[in-house]
Amino acid sequence: MVFKRLIEFKKAPHKFRIYANIELAKNAATDSSTIAILKRFKRLIRNRDNRPYLDALYYQVAKLEKGRDSIDKAIANYNLSLRAKNGGAKQKTFSYERLADIYFKDLDYVKASSYYDSVLVVAQNKQTLRIKRIERRAKNLTSLRKYEQALVTNDSILGLVAMSEEERAVYFQSYIDKIKKRDEEEAQKRLNAVNFGNAFGGDGIQSANNDGKWYFYNVQALGFGKGEFQRVWGTRPLEDNWRWSDKTIVEEAAVEDIAISKKLARYDIATYTNTIPSDKKVIDSLEYRRNQALFELGLIYKEQFKNIPKAIKNLERVLESNPPTELILPINYHLYQIYNQQGNPKGEKYKNVVLTDYADTPFAKIILNPNKDWNKEDEVDEISELYKIAYELYKDEFFEETRCFVNTFWFELDDSVLIPKFALLRAYAIGKYNSKELYVAELEKVAVDYPQTEQGKKALELINRLKE
Repeated sequence: MVFKRLIEFKKAPHKFRIYANIELAKNAATDSSTIAILKRFKRLIRNRDNRPYLDALYYQVAKLEKGRDSIDKAIANYNLSLRAKNGGAKQKTFSYERLADIYFKDLDYVKASSYYDSVLVVAQNKQTLRIKRIERRAKNLTSLRKYEQALVTNDSILGLVAMSEEERAVYFQSYIDKIKKRDEEEAQKRLNAVNFGNAFGGDGIQSANNDGKWYFYNVQALGFGKGEFQRVWGTRPLEDNWRWSDKTIVEEAAVEDIAISKKLARYDIATYTNTIPSDKKVIDSLEYRRNQALFELGLIYKEQFKNIPKAIKNLERVLESNPPTELILPINYHLYQIYNQQGNPKGEKYKNVVLTDYADTPFAKIILNPNKDWNKEDEVDEISELYKIAYELYKDEFFEETRCFVNTFWFELDDSVLIPKFALLRAYAIGKYNSKELYVAELEKVAVDYPQTEQGKKALELINRLKE
């Protein structure tokens, strides 16, 4: 009632009346009242005097539409709020966050990750609890986005590798046809920008015999072009570098020739087919990275986002793709866990693989003792055993297997005091077979996540030494 009175109070400052409308919208309780408020907001948005408040108005419309389950309209209005000319940074953080939440709920984690990152870029005060919460979620999604992008890239290349030469020719010819059409449309737009009608006598050209829309099909325009060419250049012999009366000045023309050659190369199928790898080592490397990405995504979907269908899809796909031997055991274990929790008998297949082929491993021990009531001391002892196994793998120079082993049990460590040790060991392992940049990035995670521990301090010391 108070907001309504303020809206109708003509002598109130305009800003107060606008925000009274917004607060009234927040209190909309029924669908019928929402419709009435939406109509009012549309009138407010059309009013030029309200331009300084468009970001807040569009944002509130988006919230109302979302409350009515009109998700497409909500997304459209959140984007309009972001594009509002006088929009404030704080309001942008709310629009980015709501868009991220929509995509997150829709299981589009890659797009959600981009929007959460945008919140962190725009936010001016990053110390609030809200921004901290968004930062944690964005951090979790960053790994997922990285592996999803790696999967798409490697899948695309391997898909081309698997094609026959004829299939590749058809595929790339289709692509070339599209870019040719786009180039022709762009060229036509530039030609149309030259106002032939104004330059060559108005409607005369339009009425001429014109067999097509392109410049060179226009009889009068073509005739004028020929005449203009002769006026500027005179009569020149048909030869290379015809523009230069002094043939020593050809180096400058070579730059343009190179540009033309590059453009023509875009229309040549060989330009694309020649980049497809054929070396077996390269192809094996692509398959390995693809399988690693699938495995990591399977774990992330299973443990962090509880998206079981996607976890199953990724893990089972690895098993069907001739995976590295170090992945076979953990994949079978995780698939057994998933199906066992669902009460699905399919889990027995994966359980039998673990118990038959890997009977002496911790995975088999956990399967055989599923109901053991671990007290804290037993839990520490069990985790200590896992750490010993991981450390032995590292000592024996099985560095990729060490990282894989730690990742497999990472989400089962909970609040164990040994987590920093696992994290640092994983960083050491990654540093043994990966780039310096990835090694430093992994050490930075340890230093940031466990700053007060011995392992966090050790990681920071190594970072400083590596950056010297």
